[in-house]
Amino acid sequence: MNKPTSAQRYKGTHRNVLLDPIMNNRSLLTSIALSLSLVALATIISYTAPFYQSFLSKMYPKDESSAATAIDFYTYQSSYSLTRSKPTSSSVWINNQQQVALNAQTTWTKSVSLTLGDNAVTISYKNSSGTQVSSEVLTIRRNGEGDINGDASVSVFDLGILIGNYNQSITTTSTTNQLMSDCNNDQSVNVFDLGILAAQYGQSYSYQIVSNTPTPTSNPKTPTPTSGSTTNSAEYTYSFQVSRNVTKNIYYNDLTYIVHVGEVGSPAVTVGTVAVSSNYNAQTGDLKFTTDKTGTVNITFSSSGTTNVTVKKAALKDDRGWAWSHGMDDNVNLSNQINAIAAKGWRASLMLISKDIDETRQEGWIIDKPGLRTLVNQGWSLGNHTWDHNCSGGSASEMNATIIDGYNKLMEIVNTSNRPSYKVITFAAPCFISNYNPYIDAMRKNGTTSVLFNETQGNPLMIVDGSDYSSGGMTADSVNSNTTTIGRDTTIESGPADAISTFAWMSANKNASRHFWFNSLTHGNQEDNLTQVLNKAYSLYGPGGTNEIWMAPSDEIYSYLMIKETTEISGGTLTKIN
Repeated sequence: MNKPTSAQRYKGTHRNVLLDPIMNNRSLLTSIALSLSLVALATIISYTAPFYQSFLSKMYPKDESSAATAIDFYTYQSSYSLTRSKPTSSSVWINNQQQVALNAQTTWTKSVSLTLGDNAVTISYKNSSGTQVSSEVLTIRRNGEGDINGDASVSVFDLGILIGNYNQSITTTSTTNQLMSDCNNDQSVNVFDLGILAAQYGQSYSYQIVSNTPTPTSNPKTPTPTSGSTTNSAEYTYSFQVSRNVTKNIYYNDLTYIVHVGEVGSPAVTVGTVAVSSNYNAQTGDLKFTTDKTGTVNITFSSSGTTNVTVKKAALKDDRGWAWSHGMDDNVNLSNQINAIAAKGWRASLMLISKDIDETRQEGWIIDKPGLRTLVNQGWSLGNHTWDHNCSGGSASEMNATIIDGYNKLMEIVNTSNRPSYKVITFAAPCFISNYNPYIDAMRKNGTTSVLFNETQGNPLMIVDGSDYSSGGMTADSVNSNTTTIGRDTTIESGPADAISTFAWMSANKNASRHFWFNSLTHGNQEDNLTQVLNKAYSLYGPGGTNEIWMAPSDEIYSYLMIKETTEISGGTLTKIN
């Protein structure tokens, strides 16, 4: 007679309504058995983990130089929420895409999408002129579930790491191995993580793991060149003097210097006692830095041979190939254009009719004192478009009055902003009439106002470092700090094509001794055309492309020309330190 099965034994007269469904469900029985096994294993681990951890620490002391220490964050999720600090008045760019618009905050949070394996995340912080002020590179490793050590498989090695961290509670700032063991991201290493590992045991993944990724810094210094040996090198200091004789009171005093140091190691710049950030190109041997300071400049570096150092002033800020400035006239329907420019991390000028500026109004269709003050705080520029937009001229007293009254209203905004030392140096003649020219020239000479130049009739395409230049049917007129009138291009209001064509011409004709400046304007409701021009400029010539454009308000570009022409470089001594 065959021996009855367990299930058959329960089918007798002693039927159990609770146990029968369980005993007849093999998959459920298997799950219960597995759960009980996991609980038993977890119980064993909980008692043996301290001994195992001690054994690991003695047999395998922590290696701070290992590839694991190069990973900034670990996760098993398809995205990771980054919270970082940032410079004030900066925008945030992640892998060359703007993720956080320019703002005054000092922290930001953004979710980053991840693929399996190591994800390099390059973060740049840019100021209101689009210049990168700092950057950092992070590596975020997304492991497959159960792949604790990131070797693209789930094996006994992962189990060993989990045992070594069992029963520990962790946070996102905990050490690497602790965070790696938290398979389900519940801030602790427990039986649930063990269950995930058991379910994935033996699985392999195909993602790429990058070994020995350099540990990033939040604000990296000037990079050390990888080419050129500094074996048996010596330390040097090159010193020179910077002096300046500016007769006009202007706000922007930055100047970019290009110092050719050749093939050197670890170059650094100080002006007086202040360290200045710099950028070294090992291929060209050029060290570039921008500062508003004067005095003694010291450049330290290491070199294994004789170095001939030369210093010159860059034609445009940050040694860009050409500049573009844009102004918007007449106060009304400008918000969308302002937002489009700000979205690129750029700034522009507002040419304002002062009598129409209300003290408190904030209605969107027109920009008034509160909104203007905010823009001044963010680095935007104001231009005097007169008090009443007089296009017909008038007596000397009438012309002077509309200029001065308009100027005084703008200075009220400046004086109550976060930039009270900012100076309004731009005037935009209503209707482009030349009647204002002699009055602006006189004010520039006698200092009645701080206005230095007039945007009116003339060529909006200029060359900043030479005589007039013509090519392909286009001409750029020479301009310098003695120029009192510059032109304004209005073609964007008819369509984006002409401005985009001018950008292409400047890009094609620029060289080391030829740098251009293009000045344009729009009135209200021109956001569609302007946005197309902005997108092209940004993607081809800005941070999204060659990064050869300097986009800034016209008064900032004009100030740069004045600073460049009134700054003197003298001396030049190379001293061997050791």
